[in-house]
Amino acid sequence: MNLLKYIKDPKTGKRVSRLNDESDWIIKDVPELRIIDDALWKHVKDRQKVQSQTSFAQGHSKRLCDHNRPAYILSGLVKCGVCGSGMININSDRTGCANARNKGTCSNRKTIKRTTLEKHVFDGLKNHLLHPDMFAKFCEVYTEHLNTLRSQKNAAYNATLSELETTKRDQEKLIDAILNGIPAEHVKAIWIN
Repeated sequence: MNLLKYIKDPKTGKRVSRLNDESDWIIKDVPELRIIDDALWKHVKDRQKVQSQTSFAQGHSKRLCDHNRPAYILSGLVKCGVCGSGMININSDRTGCANARNKGTCSNRKTIKRTTLEKHVFDGLKNHLLHPDMFAKFCEVYTEHLNTLRSQKNAAYNATLSELETTKRDQEKLIDAILNGIPAEHVKAIWIN
C-alpha cells in the first residue's frame, strides 16, 4: 500500500500518479489471500528455473528475433507456378500452394517434399546460377532493371519539378492580377481556365 501518490498536472489539469519512495510503502503479509500454498509456489519456481537453464543449455534463445525467424530456409520465398501465390507447409514435410489449400482458387493440388524442394533449389543455384555465362546474364539483367528503375524515378522527379515551376508561375500571375485590381470574378475565370 501507499505505492502511489496522485497530483494534478499544472499544464493539463489532469490527475497523474507518481511512485512514492520505497521507505513510505506499507508492506503487510496477508497469507489468507493466497491462492496457492508456499510449497506449490516454490515447486513451480524451481521447475521454471530448471526449464530456463535446460533451454539455455540446449541452445534455445529467448530473444524475440530468434522466435520470429522462419522455421525453414525457403519459407516465404517459394511461389506457385500456376497462380503465383505463396507455397506453404501442408504438413510436417510437404509444401504446396496456399491458394489451392486454403481458398480452393488454384488448380495446383500437387505437393513436394520440403527437403526435395530445397535440394533442387540449391543444386540449381550451385550448378546453374554460378556458371560464368549465367552469372554474367544475371548481372546484365539486374543492371538493366536498376537502370530502368532509376530512369523512371528521374522522369517522375523531373515531371514533379516542372509541375512545381508551372504552379509557382501561376501563383505569381494571380498575385500580380490581384495587386493590379482585377475583379475577383475575372481572377476566378483566369484560374479555372
